[in-house]
Amino acid sequence: AKYDTYYDSIISTETCAKSHQRIFLHHRSLSNGVSSKKSHDTIAHFTAGIAAGVAEWLIGHPLDTVRVRIMAGPSKGSLSQLKTAFSSWNGIREIYRGSASELIASALGGSLLFGVNNILKRLLLVGPDEEGLSLGLVTAAAGTGVIDAIVYKPLEVIKLKQQVALHNSTFLNITRDMYLDSGWRGMYRGMTPTVLREAIGSAAFFSVYEICKSYLCYRSNTPRGDASSSVVLISGGIAGMGYVLVAHPFETTALLIQLDNAHKPRYAGMLDCARQVVLRSGFLGLYRGVTPTLLRAVPAYAAAFYGYEWALKMFG
Repeated sequence: AKYDTYYDSIISTETCAKSHQRIFLHHRSLSNGVSSKKSHDTIAHFTAGIAAGVAEWLIGHPLDTVRVRIMAGPSKGSLSQLKTAFSSWNGIREIYRGSASELIASALGGSLLFGVNNILKRLLLVGPDEEGLSLGLVTAAAGTGVIDAIVYKPLEVIKLKQQVALHNSTFLNITRDMYLDSGWRGMYRGMTPTVLREAIGSAAFFSVYEICKSYLCYRSNTPRGDASSSVVLISGGIAGMGYVLVAHPFETTALLIQLDNAHKPRYAGMLDCARQVVLRSGFLGLYRGVTPTLLRAVPAYAAAFYGYEWALKMFG
């Protein structure tokens, strides 16, 4: 009997060990599955962001070039600028010069914007189907804007120089000239208004989109995951308007500082630049070029969100 008890205890110990091993393997399998799902989800959002950037560029590039010239150059009406740009084949070709590099930059920018926003929302525990406005959603959007400003800034400055240059305006030539003139620090001129623009603008951009999408889905009694193309396009267009209305004054000051002479600057900083603009043109001077910006933002960002949502569905 004593030996039977001894062997029974050994068998019981072995059974417990195998049970614990099965539980451990099961948990490890679940952990690997969750990790694999997160990796797939991250790749999907960064890739969908590329689709968003390409769609935004296709629709928005011509008006983007016109608005930059209006904001940076002498006073001239938006409609006059648009008429000049599209009145001839040479005008259209001029608008699209150097556009290959800008297409690449837009694709990378879209990937960064939507990919980082997805990561920050996950870190802040914002659910994929969370409806309405929340602190986590706004914080993730603002954080996305800050990261986007820091990483994307050099490409933006080169693009602006390229859009207003009359000669020698290839991507490589502009980059080389800027580096020889100001070094890498020149790529980050106007950083303060750029960070503010992107933080505040991105918070409005993503928040307005989510609010509009939730409201329109509610009105049509449709789950958010099954939102129609019209809902996505309308929400994206309104989100673009929201971004422009809150971010445009910061964009005006950032653009003027970026295009200022690096060796004999006209502006001492963001506040001085804003002060000079207001003294020269009134408060509305900070919204110079807002008409083509809005005309660009509505269709371009509608296309961006449509491309993003479409690509996400392709990933399943």
